[in-house]
Amino acid sequence: MADTKHANSITLAGTKLIEEKEYYDKNLQVILEEDKSLSQFFEQDTQPYNTGKTFTFRKTIPITPPTAPLEEGVIPDPNKIGLREYKVSMNPWGDYFTFTDEIKNYAIDDIVGDMSDALGNSAVELMNQRRYLAMTSSRNRWYAGLTKEQVTGTVTAIRDSVGGITISDLPKIKAFLFRMKVKPLQGGDYVFIVSPEIEADMMSPAKNTSQYTFIELTKNANYKPIYEGEIGRILGFRFVVNNAIVEQDGVHKCIILGMYQGKKALIERAVGSGKPEMIFNDLGSSGANDPLKQKGTVGYKIDAVGFAVRSDVACLVYECKPTLSFDTEYPQEAESLIIKQVNIGGTTGEVTPDKLLGQGSKELNEE
Repeated sequence: MADTKHANSITLAGTKLIEEKEYYDKNLQVILEEDKSLSQFFEQDTQPYNTGKTFTFRKTIPITPPTAPLEEGVIPDPNKIGLREYKVSMNPWGDYFTFTDEIKNYAIDDIVGDMSDALGNSAVELMNQRRYLAMTSSRNRWYAGLTKEQVTGTVTAIRDSVGGITISDLPKIKAFLFRMKVKPLQGGDYVFIVSPEIEADMMSPAKNTSQYTFIELTKNANYKPIYEGEIGRILGFRFVVNNAIVEQDGVHKCIILGMYQGKKALIERAVGSGKPEMIFNDLGSSGANDPLKQKGTVGYKIDAVGFAVRSDVACLVYECKPTLSFDTEYPQEAESLIIKQVNIGGTTGEVTPDKLLGQGSKELNEE
């Protein structure tokens, strides 16, 4: 008789019965949805399967309004509409862990849950990296301490000397966006996405002509944040801090966003539901390639997703150099000496089962 109670269950490592595979799918999705620090600024959509690996969108070229009133009985010449169509590639992504039958000797706790959490956190970082990469593809640039126009031979010297965001740039940028007919986002303000290092510069208690401080904002009872990661509001900008911004060529590329022609500047589209799927392959699932049931995998896959800048004018990349600089990763050897390290996935540690875990490939595309 079929086991109806466990009809949708799977086994892992021969002994681990996982009730409802959907639980781990949802767990992965929850981790992804908990971080909206960048996704909140994208217009998100999905498209059905079997519709290809690309999506297209169009932009309307602004038309010239009429210069003369209508005359009785006279049919005016029609205006001419201009459309530009853009095609964006969509690629699958995924990651996985491998395990061996040694897991039955060492894993007495929910190691699959640990794997799921690790993969979920990795997926968050992956998606934010791809979103940020799309943002920085905008050709709209502003260099700290300068006007919008790049001055040959002086950009590096001036931009790198100011130490963060230049206060006098803010009203100039706001005027530029307004002139370009870029509207503010929610709350009537533009959004300025900065790195943790730039945030530290902005929070400096010393106020001078080249830096701005947000110390006074903590005393403003009327101020209420709108966005996840928002740290302050001033001069028509809401500042959001995000860890996806890292040093590139000695500078940080911060992002300023608005709306153009009533739409967000950024697009994100996925195939199908757009949700990642947890994939389990138990010991021996490879058939003849694993005749003694020694290897298995736990991973996730995103079928296909693409990111694009819909409007460069409403996505401005602000290049500046912070006064602080940190390593991007915290060294493992700096952990507390009170605990003993038990590494079941690497080559060092107090207990190391042979080849128990090993990280697989993150990219499933040909990029």
